[in-house]
Amino acid sequence: MEDPSNLEAVKALILKTFSFMENDYYYTHSSNIEDSRVFDECLIVEYENTITRRRLSVSYTTGDRFTFSITIERLPYNGKSDIISLGNYLRSVDKDFSIKPLNCFDLEAFEHLLIRLRKAIEAHALEIIDGKIWFETYYPRWD
Repeated sequence: MEDPSNLEAVKALILKTFSFMENDYYYTHSSNIEDSRVFDECLIVEYENTITRRRLSVSYTTGDRFTFSITIERLPYNGKSDIISLGNYLRSVDKDFSIKPLNCFDLEAFEHLLIRLRKAIEAHALEIIDGKIWFETYYPRWD
């Protein structure tokens, strides 16, 4: 199990990096540590806007490696057509984007990764989080 102060530091970093969600798009955040059989620990910070019917989840998982991922959901969630993985979405619109897992706990490297994720949202997904568009026929590739 990871040191609780490490999880708090990562949570603070996520909140700082994605503060634009609350300041500019009126999302509210919540966070929780989930039990997982796959990962040692899983921290999820969710930003939700009930007016635009969107939820953005920033996940931080630990195990052999340390990873971050982002999903965007349309609310109410009714199945896989209501969720987009940011990485899969960016690759589907021909944006060369990937976030590689890190081998050690490194807040400076984590901040760099989170800023890349934020910039990708700002550059390519603002209309999605603002509730203006959704891709009815978008399904992430599962192969």
